[in-house]
Amino acid sequence: MPRTGRSIGALAWTALLVLGASLAIAYGQGAPKRTLGGAAQGAKQGLGARDCLGCHKAFADKYMGMKNVHAGVRDNQCENCHLRHGLVAKLVLKKDGNELCYTCHSRETIGLSKAHVHTAVERGACITCHNPHASQADHLLAAEATEVCYQCHARADFEQPSVHAVLQSDGCQACHVSHGSDQPNLLVKEEKALCLGCHEAGGPEFSKAHGGYPVSQASCSACHNPHSSAQPALLKASVHAPVAGSQCETCHPAPASGKPFEAVAKGAALCTTCHDAAAMKGTGKVQHVPFKDGECLLCHDPHASANPALLTAKGNLLCVSCHAGQGAKPSFGHAPMASARGCLSCHSAHSADHGALLTSATG
Repeated sequence: MPRTGRSIGALAWTALLVLGASLAIAYGQGAPKRTLGGAAQGAKQGLGARDCLGCHKAFADKYMGMKNVHAGVRDNQCENCHLRHGLVAKLVLKKDGNELCYTCHSRETIGLSKAHVHTAVERGACITCHNPHASQADHLLAAEATEVCYQCHARADFEQPSVHAVLQSDGCQACHVSHGSDQPNLLVKEEKALCLGCHEAGGPEFSKAHGGYPVSQASCSACHNPHSSAQPALLKASVHAPVAGSQCETCHPAPASGKPFEAVAKGAALCTTCHDAAAMKGTGKVQHVPFKDGECLLCHDPHASANPALLTAKGNLLCVSCHAGQGAKPSFGHAPMASARGCLSCHSAHSADHGALLTSATG
């Protein structure tokens, strides 16, 4: 029986469907299955047989020739960190912030279980110090040596006229660890042990500089700036005169005594052997309570300070350490509070003729 045109057309469509299905099965079974930067995953999203660097040529030109390349980048394992973005370029990371880094670099290994953790790491910003792709510096640092530290820490504080020799020769890592430490200030070891690792406490120069007192038992940073200073011998900016002149016996018993670091008198009784109490009080009828009670050390350091007049804190921070209610930031601040004198623009430190230690009567 002769076939009609409709029958022939149906057979043709059936044959095409069978052929298409066969080709689809064959392609699915034979295609490679790379998922990390491979062509197959890209083909599924319309990117053809190309890996990441096939498109990101500027990235390859910038990073692949650097001295230190992140292993994932070097091995073309972009998808260890990134999700594919398709034809429209978009940065999509598998995890947020440091959580992505921790998938390979465990918190314990890099020291995040320590008592003190670097602020940059604690805030979730490894890339503040490290380039996630490649760098000319070791450890993928964003800059060489101490330059990476100066991204956050003001350079001027570390480049005053007198600079700690080890900072110049070995950089910050001579005394500090990068991520976490059991010691304050991320020190590599306890402060006294760290300093005595270079400075010989039993040497004649050391003994002479400290008036023969056994200062190796005390904190070096009480008198010295460990980084740099405008003063000789790295002394802090403001130094008590007896300290500067190695005349510790002015306030302390002789170095050979059983308790060389005790004071020869207590409180203001010691201070007023040199400082004229009447002159400091002046004609003021109202006295600051710590001054009246002879508690000089509530505001002043007896040895050295980074602040003027041996103050234990800078500017208004000293005042609000007691007057906490004045430390809140108002919507509209009083202009003098933001000046260099701060609270002292209106208040006297020791005594005044007016209430609240005001320097003049209120209008």
